[in-house]
Amino acid sequence: MKIRILFIFFSVLSTFTLKAQDCLKAPQYTSFIKTDTSYHLSKKETTINNTKSVFYNSITYSLSYYGNNLVNPGINAGISFVLRERTKIKSRTKKNGKKVDQSKMKQLLASADIGFFWQPESHIGAFNYYEITLRTIRLKNNSYSIIGLGPGIYRSFYPETYEVEDNGNINRVALGGRTYFAPVISFGTGRFKNHGILHSLSFITNLMFLFDYNSGIVPLLNLEIAFGFDFKKQKIHNE
Repeated sequence: MKIRILFIFFSVLSTFTLKAQDCLKAPQYTSFIKTDTSYHLSKKETTINNTKSVFYNSITYSLSYYGNNLVNPGINAGISFVLRERTKIKSRTKKNGKKVDQSKMKQLLASADIGFFWQPESHIGAFNYYEITLRTIRLKNNSYSIIGLGPGIYRSFYPETYEVEDNGNINRVALGGRTYFAPVISFGTGRFKNHGILHSLSFITNLMFLFDYNSGIVPLLNLEIAFGFDFKKQKIHNE
Protein backbone atom coordinates (compact mmCIF):
# COMPACT_ATOMS: atom_id res chain seq x y z
CA MET A 1 0.00 0.00 0.00
CA LYS A 2 2.75 2.47 0.95
CA ILE A 3 4.67 1.68 -2.24
CA ARG A 4 1.55 2.30 -4.31
CA ILE A 5 0.93 5.65 -2.59
CA LEU A 6 4.54 6.73 -3.16
CA PHE A 7 4.34 5.71 -6.82
CA ILE A 8 1.12 7.70 -7.35
CA PHE A 9 2.49 10.78 -5.58
CA PHE A 10 5.76 10.90 -7.49
CA SER A 11 3.84 10.36 -10.73
CA VAL A 12 1.75 13.44 -9.89
CA LEU A 13 4.91 15.39 -8.97
CA SER A 14 6.56 14.45 -12.27
CA THR A 15 3.46 15.51 -14.21
CA PHE A 16 3.36 18.85 -12.33
CA THR A 17 7.04 19.48 -13.09
CA LEU A 18 6.60 18.71 -16.79
CA LYS A 19 3.55 20.97 -17.00
CA ALA A 20 5.48 23.77 -15.28
CA GLN A 21 8.34 23.36 -17.73
CA ASP A 22 5.87 23.51 -20.63
CA CYS A 23 4.60 26.82 -19.27
CA LEU A 24 8.16 28.15 -19.44
CA LYS A 25 8.71 27.20 -23.07
CA ALA A 26 8.93 30.45 -24.99
CA PRO A 27 6.60 30.91 -28.01
CA GLN A 28 7.37 33.47 -30.67
CA TYR A 29 6.01 36.41 -28.73
CA THR A 30 8.10 35.71 -25.62
CA SER A 31 11.78 35.80 -24.81
CA PHE A 32 13.87 33.94 -22.26
CA ILE A 33 15.83 35.84 -19.66
CA LYS A 34 19.47 35.02 -20.13
CA THR A 35 21.89 34.54 -17.28
CA ASP A 36 23.20 38.10 -17.48
CA THR A 37 20.03 40.00 -18.41
CA SER A 38 16.58 40.70 -17.05
CA TYR A 39 13.81 43.10 -18.00
CA HIS A 40 12.73 46.34 -16.41
CA LEU A 41 9.41 47.91 -17.35
CA SER A 42 9.38 51.69 -16.97
CA LYS A 43 6.36 53.21 -15.23
CA LYS A 44 5.94 55.84 -17.96
CA GLU A 45 6.58 53.81 -21.10
CA THR A 46 6.46 50.28 -22.38
CA THR A 47 10.04 49.95 -23.57
CA ILE A 48 12.17 47.13 -22.18
CA ASN A 49 15.63 47.85 -20.79
CA ASN A 50 18.31 45.25 -20.14
CA THR A 51 19.61 45.15 -16.58
CA LYS A 52 21.57 42.66 -14.56
CA SER A 53 19.51 39.60 -13.61
CA VAL A 54 18.78 38.97 -9.97
CA PHE A 55 16.70 35.86 -10.55
CA TYR A 56 18.21 33.22 -12.81
CA ASN A 57 20.30 30.71 -10.78
CA SER A 58 19.80 32.91 -7.71
CA ILE A 59 19.38 31.61 -4.15
CA THR A 60 17.14 33.19 -1.53
CA TYR A 61 16.38 32.31 2.07
CA SER A 62 13.20 32.63 4.08
CA LEU A 63 12.03 32.67 7.67
CA SER A 64 8.34 32.25 8.41
CA TYR A 65 5.80 32.36 11.15
CA TYR A 66 4.11 28.98 10.70
CA GLY A 67 0.56 28.67 12.05
CA ASN A 68 -0.74 25.12 12.07
CA ASN A 69 -4.54 24.95 11.96
CA LEU A 70 -4.49 28.73 12.42
CA VAL A 71 -3.77 28.66 16.17
CA ASN A 72 -0.75 26.39 16.79
CA PRO A 73 2.41 28.57 16.62
CA GLY A 74 5.55 27.50 14.78
CA ILE A 75 8.59 28.54 12.77
CA ASN A 76 9.70 27.52 9.28
CA ALA A 77 13.04 28.17 7.55
CA GLY A 78 13.61 27.62 3.85
CA ILE A 79 15.91 28.03 0.87
CA SER A 80 14.93 28.33 -2.80
CA PHE A 81 16.80 28.20 -6.10
CA VAL A 82 15.57 29.51 -9.47
CA LEU A 83 15.90 26.74 -12.05
CA ARG A 84 14.38 28.43 -15.06
CA GLU A 85 12.55 31.62 -16.01
CA ARG A 86 11.07 33.54 -18.91
CA THR A 87 9.33 36.87 -19.45
CA LYS A 88 6.16 37.40 -21.46
CA ILE A 89 5.83 40.98 -22.76
CA LYS A 90 2.21 42.00 -23.25
CA SER A 91 0.23 45.22 -23.16
CA ARG A 92 -3.23 46.34 -24.16
CA THR A 93 -4.92 49.65 -24.90
CA LYS A 94 -8.03 50.74 -23.06
CA LYS A 95 -10.95 52.49 -24.71
CA ASN A 96 -9.61 55.84 -23.54
CA GLY A 97 -6.36 55.17 -25.40
CA LYS A 98 -4.27 54.50 -22.28
CA LYS A 99 -1.81 51.61 -22.52
CA VAL A 100 -1.88 49.04 -19.73
CA ASP A 101 1.10 46.76 -19.13
CA GLN A 102 0.44 43.08 -18.42
CA SER A 103 4.02 41.82 -18.63
CA LYS A 104 4.75 38.74 -16.52
CA MET A 105 7.72 36.60 -15.58
CA LYS A 106 7.32 32.90 -14.87
CA GLN A 107 9.86 30.94 -12.85
CA LEU A 108 10.45 27.34 -11.91
CA LEU A 109 11.97 27.00 -8.43
CA ALA A 110 13.30 24.18 -6.28
CA SER A 111 12.98 24.73 -2.54
CA ALA A 112 13.55 23.00 0.79
CA ASP A 113 11.90 23.81 4.12
CA ILE A 114 12.37 22.66 7.70
CA GLY A 115 10.47 23.71 10.81
CA PHE A 116 8.20 22.83 13.68
CA PHE A 117 5.00 23.86 15.44
CA TRP A 118 3.68 23.41 18.97
CA GLN A 119 0.23 22.07 19.69
CA PRO A 120 -0.41 22.89 23.38
CA GLU A 121 -1.21 19.97 25.67
CA SER A 122 -0.59 17.53 22.82
CA HIS A 123 2.70 17.38 20.93
CA ILE A 124 5.38 19.14 18.91
CA GLY A 125 5.35 18.50 15.17
CA ALA A 126 8.59 18.73 13.18
CA PHE A 127 8.64 18.62 9.37
CA ASN A 128 10.93 18.74 6.38
CA TYR A 129 9.65 19.00 2.81
CA TYR A 130 10.91 19.76 -0.70
CA GLU A 131 8.93 21.46 -3.45
CA ILE A 132 8.92 22.29 -7.14
CA THR A 133 7.22 25.68 -7.39
CA LEU A 134 5.83 27.71 -10.27
CA ARG A 135 6.00 31.45 -9.51
CA THR A 136 4.29 34.08 -11.68
CA ILE A 137 5.55 37.66 -11.22
CA ARG A 138 3.65 40.74 -12.39
CA LEU A 139 6.45 43.08 -13.39
CA LYS A 140 4.39 46.24 -13.10
CA ASN A 141 4.23 46.10 -9.31
CA ASN A 142 6.60 43.24 -8.36
CA SER A 143 3.75 41.16 -6.93
CA TYR A 144 3.60 37.41 -7.51
CA SER A 145 1.62 34.23 -7.00
CA ILE A 146 2.99 30.74 -6.34
CA ILE A 147 1.86 27.15 -6.48
CA GLY A 148 4.08 24.24 -5.39
CA LEU A 149 4.05 20.52 -4.81
CA GLY A 150 6.54 18.17 -3.16
CA PRO A 151 7.27 15.29 -0.78
CA GLY A 152 7.90 15.67 2.91
CA ILE A 153 8.45 13.98 6.25
CA TYR A 154 6.53 14.76 9.45
CA ARG A 155 7.55 13.66 12.93
CA SER A 156 5.45 14.02 16.08
CA PHE A 157 7.05 14.29 19.53
CA TYR A 158 4.92 13.69 22.62
CA PRO A 159 6.03 15.06 26.02
CA GLU A 160 5.23 11.94 28.04
CA THR A 161 5.02 8.53 26.39
CA TYR A 162 5.11 5.17 28.11
CA GLU A 163 5.26 1.58 26.89
CA VAL A 164 4.24 -1.66 28.56
CA GLU A 165 6.68 -4.53 28.22
CA ASP A 166 5.68 -8.17 27.94
CA ASN A 167 6.47 -8.73 31.62
CA GLY A 168 4.13 -5.90 32.64
CA ASN A 169 6.77 -3.27 33.39
CA ILE A 170 5.93 0.28 32.35
CA ASN A 171 8.79 2.40 31.00
CA ARG A 172 8.96 5.95 29.77
CA VAL A 173 9.91 6.35 26.09
CA ALA A 174 12.34 9.13 25.22
CA LEU A 175 11.22 11.27 22.26
CA GLY A 176 8.10 9.21 21.78
CA GLY A 177 6.09 9.80 18.62
CA ARG A 178 5.63 8.71 15.02
CA THR A 179 7.04 9.51 11.58
CA TYR A 180 4.78 10.04 8.56
CA PHE A 181 5.20 10.49 4.84
CA ALA A 182 3.78 14.01 4.40
CA PRO A 183 3.50 15.50 0.89
CA VAL A 184 2.70 19.22 0.67
CA ILE A 185 0.70 21.42 -1.71
CA SER A 186 1.38 25.17 -1.37
CA PHE A 187 -0.18 28.26 -2.88
CA GLY A 188 0.07 31.93 -2.01
CA THR A 189 0.85 35.52 -2.95
CA GLY A 190 3.58 38.03 -2.18
CA ARG A 191 5.57 41.05 -3.23
CA PHE A 192 9.26 41.72 -3.79
CA LYS A 193 11.00 44.45 -1.82
CA ASN A 194 13.90 46.64 -2.91
CA HIS A 195 15.18 47.65 0.49
CA GLY A 196 18.34 46.10 1.92
CA ILE A 197 18.53 42.42 2.71
CA LEU A 198 14.74 41.98 2.89
CA HIS A 199 13.86 40.42 -0.46
CA SER A 200 10.14 39.62 -0.30
CA LEU A 201 7.06 39.21 1.85
CA SER A 202 4.71 36.27 1.23
CA PHE A 203 1.45 34.89 2.56
CA ILE A 204 1.32 31.15 1.94
CA THR A 205 -1.22 28.43 2.60
CA ASN A 206 -0.06 24.84 2.48
CA LEU A 207 -1.81 21.56 2.96
CA MET A 208 0.25 18.75 4.45
CA PHE A 209 -1.16 15.23 4.22
CA LEU A 210 -0.09 12.67 6.82
CA PHE A 211 -0.20 9.19 5.28
CA ASP A 212 -0.84 6.04 7.28
CA TYR A 213 -2.27 7.99 10.21
CA ASN A 214 -4.28 5.31 12.02
CA SER A 215 -4.61 3.57 8.63
CA GLY A 216 -5.92 6.78 7.06
CA ILE A 217 -4.86 10.17 5.66
CA VAL A 218 -5.05 13.33 7.77
CA PRO A 219 -4.72 16.82 6.20
CA LEU A 220 -3.04 19.65 8.12
CA LEU A 221 -3.87 23.23 7.16
CA ASN A 222 -0.91 25.57 7.67
CA LEU A 223 -0.64 29.32 7.13
CA GLU A 224 2.69 31.12 6.72
CA ILE A 225 3.87 34.70 6.85
CA ALA A 226 7.24 34.40 5.13
CA PHE A 227 10.06 36.93 4.96
CA GLY A 228 12.53 36.33 2.12
CA PHE A 229 16.17 37.41 2.33
CA ASP A 230 18.76 38.10 -0.37
CA PHE A 231 22.14 38.71 1.24
CA LYS A 232 23.57 40.08 -2.01
CA LYS A 233 21.20 43.04 -1.60
CA GLN A 234 20.35 43.09 -5.31
CA LYS A 235 17.34 45.05 -6.53
CA ILE A 236 14.55 43.46 -8.51
CA HIS A 237 14.59 46.33 -11.03
CA ASN A 238 15.86 49.87 -11.40
CA GLU A 239 13.94 52.49 -9.46
